[in-house]
Amino acid sequence: MGREENVELVRRFFTGFADGPPPTDVLAPDITMRNLAEFPIKGPYEGHEGIRRWWADLAEVIDDLRIEGEKFAAPDDEHVVTLQRMTGTFKSTGLPVDERWAGLTRIENGLVVEITGYASRSEALDAIDA
Repeated sequence: MGREENVELVRRFFTGFADGPPPTDVLAPDITMRNLAEFPIKGPYEGHEGIRRWWADLAEVIDDLRIEGEKFAAPDDEHVVTLQRMTGTFKSTGLPVDERWAGLTRIENGLVVEITGYASRSEALDAIDA
């Protein structure tokens, strides 16, 4: 797959869970998701069941949970860097949630195999070379 196809694949992932659990049809069976350290839930989460658990864990902490992909870019043929936004309300405090962060998605054979959260786009890009 080329860069444009990879971006579209990751867009489909975000579109699919804008209002609910993320779709697994674009994910490799052995996918790994790692949240950034400041995220309200820890990880890593692995496999399709892990991704469903990730969403359920978030929904236990945040009411009216919504995650949107705002920007997508493919710096190479294997990665897509995203800027995303999470909104809702913390259940424990009633305080609003409105957080943005970056993600680095790695794609192999037309499926997402790894998603890692970062505080910024530059951190995500630096991780490609690490």
